[in-house]
Amino acid sequence: MSIGLLYRDWGIPTPIAVVEASTARLPLISTGGVRSGLDIARALTLGASVVGMAFPFLKAASESYESVCELLETTIAQLKVAMQLSGAATIAQLREVDVVVTGETRNWLTMRGFEEDLKAMAQRRWRRM
Repeated sequence: MSIGLLYRDWGIPTPIAVVEASTARLPLISTGGVRSGLDIARALTLGASVVGMAFPFLKAASESYESVCELLETTIAQLKVAMQLSGAATIAQLREVDVVVTGETRNWLTMRGFEEDLKAMAQRRWRRM
């Protein structure tokens, strides 16, 4: 087995790292594992200030300029759809939508003591009323 495959699941997954790091209330850049406009939307709603996306663009750049342009247009369209489905007209509004974290991400964050943070994220709109 290659070293890369052996350690593929090593470390803290990006969504969990974003939630945990956002408690510092400092600007936060989310970059690991971002592959789509939906991933960008997720990172922003979980607390990222800025989101970077490298691998898909490097792969597209190795193919052609047109591939990069197509990927950029697709990524922007995916982000816009996520925003529309969330009722957010702006990135600032996207950061304020209710977020319900489920599955292994929720289990991990619960085990690390983030129950109140999860509840607060799920009730953002209620708290503003």
